Amino acid sequence: MTDTDQTTEQASESSNGNDLEGLDDRTRQLVEAERERNRRAQNEVNSQAASYRHERNEAVERARRAEEEVQTLRRQHESEQERAIREAEERRDAEWQERLDGLTSEHVRQTVAMQVVAAAAGKLRDPQLAAKLIDVVPIAAESDEGKRDKLIADALEALLKANPYLSADASPPVVSQGGRSTPPGQGAERSWLRQPRR
Repeated sequence: MTDTDQTTEQASESSNGNDLEGLDDRTRQLVEAERERNRRAQNEVNSQAASYRHERNEAVERARRAEEEVQTLRRQHESEQERAIREAEERRDAEWQERLDGLTSEHVRQTVAMQVVAAAAGKLRDPQLAAKLIDVVPIAAESDEGKRDKLIADALEALLKANPYLSADASPPVVSQGGRSTPPGQGAERSWLRQPRR
């Protein structure tokens, strides 16, 4: 019996004692006897339930061991053709499972890449670039959504720290055409532009 059960039982007994204060001795004895029978019956039910659970678990374990023994005997007595068929089915199942795992992993990576783009919106000038620069494989390996969001935020922070010019708040770079050898308008024009057509 747990501490909670003991506390509940003590409180029940105390409450029951208060309930019997206004009764005569004969009635009190009858009520107490009935309550004692109910308590014993409840204890017996609880004990039987625990016994049934234990027996059920043992039966499940026996069934599992019996199935393993049947599979072992079946493999020992199977013909070469049956063995070849079984091994081919096992290889097929393994290949399908591998393909399924690969598709699932790719789907998760694509989902994480979209989450990275969404998180980069407003932070990077080109949010799509974040999914290309951040390695999403270790992030996709994290199954907890909260931890995954934290990894994405940390990766974006590290990306912006290493490349501040990618930030949406950064000034756009100045594009220069290079230095000129002569000021504009003072260079020699191309001769073919000045010559009239013949």
